[in-house]
Amino acid sequence: MTEEIFKQNIDEITDLYGFEGRVIGAAPVGNGHINDTYKVDFLADGEHKSYVYQRVNDYVFKNPDVIMNNIKIVSDYITEKYGEDSEEAGMILSFEKAKDGNNFVKNSAGLWRVSKYIVGDSYDTVSDARVLYNTGFAFGKFQNILADLDANLLTETIPDFHNTKKRTERFFEAVALDEHGRCAECEKEIAFLDKHRNDFSRLVELHECGILPYRVTHNDTKFNNILIDKETGKPICVLDLDTVMPGLVAYDFGDAIRAGANYTAEDETDLSKVGLNFEYYEQFTRGFITSTKDFLTVSEKDSLALSAMTMTYELVVRFLHDYIDGDKYFRIAHEKHNLERARCQMRLCEDMMANYGKMCGAVDKYYN
Repeated sequence: MTEEIFKQNIDEITDLYGFEGRVIGAAPVGNGHINDTYKVDFLADGEHKSYVYQRVNDYVFKNPDVIMNNIKIVSDYITEKYGEDSEEAGMILSFEKAKDGNNFVKNSAGLWRVSKYIVGDSYDTVSDARVLYNTGFAFGKFQNILADLDANLLTETIPDFHNTKKRTERFFEAVALDEHGRCAECEKEIAFLDKHRNDFSRLVELHECGILPYRVTHNDTKFNNILIDKETGKPICVLDLDTVMPGLVAYDFGDAIRAGANYTAEDETDLSKVGLNFEYYEQFTRGFITSTKDFLTVSEKDSLALSAMTMTYELVVRFLHDYIDGDKYFRIAHEKHNLERARCQMRLCEDMMANYGKMCGAVDKYYN
């Protein structure tokens, strides 16, 4: 959507929300690649107010109403339990209610939602131990705030999103077909996935037998989904709740480690540079455990280090599956991109496996 088209929709959206004052400015904000996001400035009775207007991409999100209902359940729970002006309510991004009482509106351009504009920084990569600790604390705090909310109230918007066992089964079905003749060049990676498929089905099996409970999870714990105070390094708010749904605490922990505690980017081709940055791992773990240990069961605690390896293994599965399948899912920069990603994640997983005992030790140190 162009800025010009957005400006044609501002008045209608504003009226559906019943905001007072007049619009004095509107411009694109953020670096997201999915939704259309704009900062809108108002002047009302001499006071400036700013909101974020966002159109949800209904090509990517086929059922945006369901996503918004999940977010509403989370927001309503926090408001009822902690209060609208509480620290907990401010910690998790919420959306304004429209005149009809919903947390979104619809017009001919699609589904829109509006939130207050919050000043803060987000980071695609982090090299400051203080920010790592606070990022871990923030994602753990998210879990803590919602620990008593029944996850069954939420809809699983992406079925089997982190079901590593099913993803691996589908991967080997694609290997058997080998439609694009690519399996011969990744025999080493396929053998690795086959060798460890039972090891990394463990989280799913622990849930299936009732040991690991489903909780309300974020499911996209990249570091840039935390808004950070630039001066203090402390977390302000957890962003991007589009994937909030039932899941394991371990999924959120493990994916954050996979994404943020590698020495390199996830598509590094020089595999000698790839590995677990244990300092980053420990700082994130310290923050996460600090804000979750009041409710985290011993079994959940024991699953955290395993989850970092499992989420990394899962990305090897997903990248290599996409490569074998003809690069249909992930955006690629060149023909071998998904294969390179898979090899990088495989090397990271191997390094985690070599340091598993040390990883468990860090979890235990801060839990006990």
